[in-house]
Amino acid sequence: MKTLVLGALLSSIISHGGVAHHTVKPTATPAACPTVDAVSAQGLNQATSIYPLELVPAWLGVETSASYNTKDNWTFFTIGAENVQNGNDAIKVMEGPLSSLTLASDQPEWDNGIGAYVCAYGDGQGNTLGVAYSPAFYS
Repeated sequence: MKTLVLGALLSSIISHGGVAHHTVKPTATPAACPTVDAVSAQGLNQATSIYPLELVPAWLGVETSASYNTKDNWTFFTIGAENVQNGNDAIKVMEGPLSSLTLASDQPEWDNGIGAYVCAYGDGQGNTLGVAYSPAFYS
């Protein structure tokens, strides 16, 4: 279910102008996805309160722009169903599980709908819990 919520949420944010997306595919493909260690070490710098379909208090965590030891800039998103009072607390809670994510593929895939290369991060049981996009959506 988190996979569906995360995908629908990100598509909605991007398509409604919540973030800048790219309309032209870059000529250079990123060499590799950011590693889990790099994502975990970088952490998150923003959290926004959201309410998915189940109306469970939830947060969208974002690292707006980081290279993650690659030659490219990425924006990373994750979602957490956390009953916390503010974004700073949400960031602290959502950063904990980042180190236990698994990378779905070492190679980024182009997503025409979003206009960016995407790397998916999961829990090892088929649920996508985070995504990284390049070029980064934010400067």
